[in-house]
Amino acid sequence: MKTIAINQYGSEDEFTMVDMPTTEPQADEVQVAIHAFSLNPMDIAGRMGALSSPFTDLWAFPLVLGWDFAGVITKMGKAVTGFNIGDAVFGSAAPAHAANNGTYGEFITVNTKE
Repeated sequence: MKTIAINQYGSEDEFTMVDMPTTEPQADEVQVAIHAFSLNPMDIAGRMGALSSPFTDLWAFPLVLGWDFAGVITKMGKAVTGFNIGDAVFGSAAPAHAANNGTYGEFITVNTKE
């Protein structure tokens, strides 16, 4: 999938387009095709390297930032109930999301509680 990622902390000049594997949903997760994401002060702090544990516990470079999203469910884990493929949803990635699973990409995989 196409993402907007950083390879080191710094200014907005660090953003670059990166191809990364799409994450597959686990039993209690859904994969969402992202139609929109937001930029918040937390995103800027992450880009600058100003966040610490627990946010950064699963991070590595290249790093896809972003927490808030809106989109459509494209895949579901086997244990997911109450949702269907094609449902329009919005939510937030886990605070300590993996480096390749931020919202600045074409897809995100999230727990249904998110």
